[in-house]
Amino acid sequence: MRKFRKMIKNNTKKAREAEANLFKKLMEKGIPDEKLVKLLTPSQVEEYEKEVVKRLLEEFGDGVPNKEAVREIRERLGEEVVEELLNEVVKVLLIKINSEYGEERMEACFALGDLGVPDKEVINALVERLRDEYENSNVRKAAAEALGKLGVANDKVINTLLGRLRDKSEWSGVRAAAAEALGELGTVRKVIKTRVNELKKKGRLWKVIKGAIKALVKSKDGDDKVINALLKSLKDESPDVIEAAAKALVKIARKNHIENEIAERILPRINSKSLVEKEVVCLALGKLGVANDEVIDALLGRLKDEWLAVKKAVAKALVKIARKNHIENEILERILSRINRKYPEERHGVCLALGELGVASKEVINILLGKLKDENESWAVREAAAEALGKLGVGSNEVINALLGTLRDKNEWSGVRAASAEALGELGVPRDEIVNALLERLKDENEKRDVKKAVAKALGNLGVPDEEVINALVNRLKDGKEVWYVKEAAAEALGKLGVANNEVITTLVGRLKDENEVWYVKKAVAKALGELGVASKKVIDALSGRLKDENEYVKEAAAEALVKLGVASDEVIKTLIEALDHWKLDVRKASKTALEQIAQKHPEVREKIRTLIVG
Repeated sequence: MRKFRKMIKNNTKKAREAEANLFKKLMEKGIPDEKLVKLLTPSQVEEYEKEVVKRLLEEFGDGVPNKEAVREIRERLGEEVVEELLNEVVKVLLIKINSEYGEERMEACFALGDLGVPDKEVINALVERLRDEYENSNVRKAAAEALGKLGVANDKVINTLLGRLRDKSEWSGVRAAAAEALGELGTVRKVIKTRVNELKKKGRLWKVIKGAIKALVKSKDGDDKVINALLKSLKDESPDVIEAAAKALVKIARKNHIENEIAERILPRINSKSLVEKEVVCLALGKLGVANDEVIDALLGRLKDEWLAVKKAVAKALVKIARKNHIENEILERILSRINRKYPEERHGVCLALGELGVASKEVINILLGKLKDENESWAVREAAAEALGKLGVGSNEVINALLGTLRDKNEWSGVRAASAEALGELGVPRDEIVNALLERLKDENEKRDVKKAVAKALGNLGVPDEEVINALVNRLKDGKEVWYVKEAAAEALGKLGVANNEVITTLVGRLKDENEVWYVKKAVAKALGELGVASKKVIDALSGRLKDENEYVKEAAAEALVKLGVASDEVIKTLIEALDHWKLDVRKASKTALEQIAQKHPEVREKIRTLIVG
């Protein structure tokens, strides 16, 4: 077992008593602390380490381990301790994976994937769970995810995952997990390469040559088997499966350096009748980064797609390809060549792409201004031109005056006015003329809701904490007849502006406590209260009350706000720990960050957090 740093020796009676007291405290504490342990004698350290390991094994044996805790043990007590711990934990988990309770089996699968012990018994247990058609679908999903994490790409694992992926009667969540796992494994080629490298190290040249020839044949067959299944899954009826399959294909391409081959095989799907498939394929082509004419022309052709989501995906893909291959000017030229095409759908896509590409040349700005000012142009094209001008960030007088003109024109289409308002906020020029024009639109009771939402967002981005601005936002938030997305934008803006007067706090607290308020608004209000930093009793009480909200996003936002305000109650910690298992990745990440902040600000509750996470 790893020893800590050299012990400080002191044979005086007083020193020995101090050591004994320190040792007693450490044993009660039950966790390693190098700063304190280094004061003990070597024999005390050894006894202490053994006791710590014993307690950790007991603790992990009764619950599901956490990889963060294992990492901490590795850092503090060394690799030997971790190995001993993992062996014991895996034994327990292999029993729990066959528990009569589905939730326990699911947790065991997740834990085995996180711990990363890819021995034969673990792999076989996970494969068995995944193959069992009578098993709970959540358990099968967890087993598939775990197999992907463990990285063992043998035939048994690959075939089991393919079986789940191809089974149309299987729940889409399991099929998506199987697809992602196949992407993590990178197909059987990964295992073959590893075996060939092992043979090389042993100097068995003739077997290397023979094995390499077999590997090439088997690798191609194996790749095709997996890739064909994933390509077929791009036609799945479930968006989750389609996205997972595309993600897996990109991973396989990168791991095996076959981006061109995968791009060629998915390219025909860019003309699919399915909105989701077209969108996902466009994004995948961008991630693959293949810059040949066939790919670029196909993407440019989809700029005229009827679906906004597809056109946005095309724009993002073109940007990724341009930046990866350093061909921004070439891509820009090819996009601009389509700006005056016959169909407005295509001109709309071109403007979106120009905003994403981010080349703010005089030529591009003038073209976009021309589209914005052209009253005979489609409103959708003019809206996209305004959005692009905001993204390009050129706050010249000419651009600002053009955007102000469309914002002030009450006869203008609301989508164009909304895009102009948002663009003015993105340009970040807090001139009185701009702020007044925005306020005029926000105060107008007859203004369209999408415009008021954009205006509230713009005022928050401009960062002008003027009294008139604050009052206008508060009034929108207080208005019971106002639509939820305007109130949401107003709350977010108040949080950004940082004015925490009594009227603002009272209004926010009122919205948060209102049981009839929609969760979108309550979430935005909770976040704003955290940003404003007022830890008064009424604020803490209102936020604490939302920790039991039926909506997970509201609970998580309230807990985060309380953390920012310095509150580390048991209820806050419990809520954040529960959110670590949320189905949404962004919620899990936010909860993890919030718990880390609590541990840093309040070291006294660090052990409690760890214990609750471990179980």
